[in-house]
Parts: sequence; structure tokens; C-alpha cells
Amino acid sequence: MSNGSLECEGMVVKQIAGSKCTTIDELFAEFAEVLQFPDYFGNNWAAFDECLNDLDWLPGEAYLLIIEDADQVITISDNSFKIFIEILKRSVNEWTEGRNYDDFLTPPIPFHVVFQCPVKKINDVKERLKMAGLKNVNIISIKED
Repeated sequence: MSNGSLECEGMVVKQIAGSKCTTIDELFAEFAEVLQFPDYFGNNWAAFDECLNDLDWLPGEAYLLIIEDADQVITISDNSFKIFIEILKRSVNEWTEGRNYDDFLTPPIPFHVVFQCPVKKINDVKERLKMAGLKNVNIISIKED
């Protein structure tokens, strides 16, 4: 999966490499590449928020972001990680509840984010997500026999 995309009918599924998101600049670059942000993306939190809540260039009936190696995302700053999580939370809410921007209505559209990490890092990632403001963190563990 070289371009970070999976094919699912009607659903836009994108894989983000957490290993390429250890700093804020790397995170912006990875999301911009995988989600095909427009050239006007300003490489800052406000522009990231705006692009993540637009996605007109990636039309779909539902969206799923899979963040692989989530234990490696913005490891240098807990505050920046918290900002990232806050933006993701707002995006999920805006997409799933629908929006009204200046009388421009958008219907509710499913939007999900999955954090994937090695089994030995699950507790660390869960704790970090909770410290960043996520209250309900569900763990799904799939193990090979």
C-alpha cells in the first residue's frame, strides 16, 4: 500500500504512517501527502484543521483514518499531541454530526480514526490518548495463534 489508500466501495480509507509523524512538521507532511491536501495547505494547526474538515477533493460516503505505529506520533511534545487529538476529536464530531457553514449544509458522514500500535505499546498509547483528552478509548487486540 504505497500511497496510503485502501479500496472500499463508497468509503475513503487512508493509512497514516505514525513513524513519519514524530514531529509536527512530519505529521503535516504525512497527512498532506496521504490525504492529498491542496497546495494552499499552510502547514500549521489551523490549516490542518481546515483541510481535515473539508476533504472535498476526496469525496466519500464515509471516512476511515488508520494511524499506524501510533506510539510514534509527535513523541517530542505532549502539548502538540494534545492539540492533534483535539483537532481529530473536533473533526470526528463535525463529520458525524453534519455542519452548517453560512447556510451551506453538509449531511452527517461517518468519520472514524483508528490508532494502531504494537501490542507491547498498547497501554502507553492508551494512557497518552487519555492524557490528551480522549475519555473512551477502546482497545481491540488481534493476536495470531
